[in-house]
Amino acid sequence: LTDLQDLQSKESRLSNESKILVDDTLVSWKYITENKGETIDIVCDNSGFEVFCDILLAFFLVDFKIVKKVVLHLKDLPYMVSDVMKKDVYNLLDILNKWGKDNKDVLAIANKLKNFLDSGKLELNDNEFWTYYHDYWHLSHVDKHADKSTFKTLKDVLKSFEKTKMVIFKGDLNYRKLCGDRWWPKTTKWDVAIAIYELQKFPMLSLRTCKADVMVGLNSDEVDKQLTEEYKNMKKDKDLKDEWWNSSGKWAVVCFNKN
Repeated sequence: LTDLQDLQSKESRLSNESKILVDDTLVSWKYITENKGETIDIVCDNSGFEVFCDILLAFFLVDFKIVKKVVLHLKDLPYMVSDVMKKDVYNLLDILNKWGKDNKDVLAIANKLKNFLDSGKLELNDNEFWTYYHDYWHLSHVDKHADKSTFKTLKDVLKSFEKTKMVIFKGDLNYRKLCGDRWWPKTTKWDVAIAIYELQKFPMLSLRTCKADVMVGLNSDEVDKQLTEEYKNMKKDKDLKDEWWNSSGKWAVVCFNKN
């Protein structure tokens, strides 16, 4: 509990703000609160504490009537052991119920979450598309060797996003897939890197800790040089290349595109 309090302390948050290289937090929140739309979709990444935070966000959005419904998009099979599946969400809800025996506030949250699930205000979707090898530039088409069922799956994904207020993509891999997993110049504009017709149909927010060499949205090449030098001075393994700062997990981005 002490560790969680440290992570959530004001001082900790402020000290980490400088590590957010692209920060569209305020503009995306303004869009959510000022625009129409009954649903927010969250394409989840990891289980454990991360999906716990995702569920609390969904709880807040529905309970405060910011939206009528939140859909959590999960994997039917994990790429990695940490990837979140439906069973992980249900296990987490079971844990909340157990905690609730000693804490009435936790129990109240657990009961409301169950009501949201039962009433459809919180939906768990594990469309197989999220474990396909395609990047998200393939929302409109797939290669000629793909199974015919793939086309229906992609159409299902697009149809589910037609009336969304916003799709929130979580994690490094989703960011890479949104950018086509291309080696962009780091100063490429975010809306250019995702300039695929289907990705422009809905408002989108990408939350990412930088763990790969795909990186866009920097203000200038000088920023890249500064971060390279900063990483050079902080890294413990001197065999790592200085320019690998953007795959170190030390920086993050919050990228919003209206559509």
